[in-house]
Amino acid sequence: MDKLEKENCCCGHDHKHDHDECCGGHEHHHEHHEGCCCGHDHEDKINELREKLAAERAKGNTNTVSEGKVVTVEFKVYDNDTNELLEDTKEVGPFFYIQGMGAFVPKIEEVLTGQKAGYKDVVNLTIEEGYGERDEELVVEMDRKDFVEFEDIYVGLDFIADLEDGTEQSFVITKVEDETVTADGNHPFAGRNVRFEIEVLGVREATDKELEFGEPLFEGF
Repeated sequence: MDKLEKENCCCGHDHKHDHDECCGGHEHHHEHHEGCCCGHDHEDKINELREKLAAERAKGNTNTVSEGKVVTVEFKVYDNDTNELLEDTKEVGPFFYIQGMGAFVPKIEEVLTGQKAGYKDVVNLTIEEGYGERDEELVVEMDRKDFVEFEDIYVGLDFIADLEDGTEQSFVITKVEDETVTADGNHPFAGRNVRFEIEVLGVREATDKELEFGEPLFEGF
């Protein structure tokens, strides 16, 4: 790993002491746009979303979930096999994302497409539809010296590492010892069949600035 960078939750919550408080979207929320270094792929995506927003606006569909809309949701996530509650957004506040930016579970985005504020649903996801199988190769032991630029190191800390192949990977610290730090690159819900109990609280068009940034910027709330 070439570089470590502390990862902040883009849903606007402070999860310093409890990584599990906001895991429903993390794997996708911190997905970085790939493509050529000049950003053409990202710019193409932004233009595509602008065109789709304009088309929906022309139809009068300004308050239905579609690509390029900022969607506000509340949800609970359960392990579908044990019925264990894994996450409840009511403990930390609503979850915001831009539909079509890869920021949320794809199957959930599919289910919410065309819906409006007030829509509720229960969605069962297999491991493949949700967070995938666990990959034990993503559990790594690192030298504590690699974290010298971090103000604090603690279990539950999210960070992004630049890998040797040039890609980036999100990790969460699971163990801190005197000389080593153990981190897990798997999503906390990986390897689980999950159930979402979800409600749409609000839908609005993303601003140009938000489309460029790839995340809601809490403007207009």
